[in-house]
Amino acid sequence: MGRGTGPVIVDLTELRGWSAEGQLAITDAARRLAAADRSLELAAIPADGSHVPDGDCSPIPVHADLVGALASHSTRHGEAPEGRHEWRTTEWPRTGDDAGE
Repeated sequence: MGRGTGPVIVDLTELRGWSAEGQLAITDAARRLAAADRSLELAAIPADGSHVPDGDCSPIPVHADLVGALASHSTRHGEAPEGRHEWRTTEWPRTGDDAGE
């Protein structure tokens, strides 16, 4: 967390639902990021809209989808701010037993 700047956007598009523990983990991450002068934002929360941070957590912005979340931080029409990186876990290389499947 200390190496970056700006918000961390968590894309929950494929999430079908989440437990109370999962919601607490999001709230804890938001607190930790806030301590590092960063924010956490959510894209596409589960349809039930159930994420409600507790009272001692700063508000967590929620966007309808990832495109909207990224657009809210662009500097010019479709241009990313300088130095922004997008990390997509679905594209990480596989290692170990599942490599090459």
